[in-house]
Amino acid sequence: MTAHYQPDRFACKSCGAASITLPDVIHDGAELFCAGCSLSLGTWSHFKERIRQVVLSEIESGRASPERASSDIPIDRINSPLR
Repeated sequence: MTAHYQPDRFACKSCGAASITLPDVIHDGAELFCAGCSLSLGTWSHFKERIRQVVLSEIESGRASPERASSDIPIDRINSPLR
């Protein structure tokens, strides 16, 4: 299986850019911004959870394998149904 980059899953809802501006110091409460229009995209913690959900969705759909997914998601979470 090969995971395919899908910019629409990460694109800014305002301008469509698929890149972010990171703060100088990254911590769970750090705010991220769209690199295209500077819209606030939420916190680093929120962004990490969003990525976890995308990874789980890719694994659940068969588009990515648990072995190739690069994440810190516990294997029992990968094997359980999505919430």
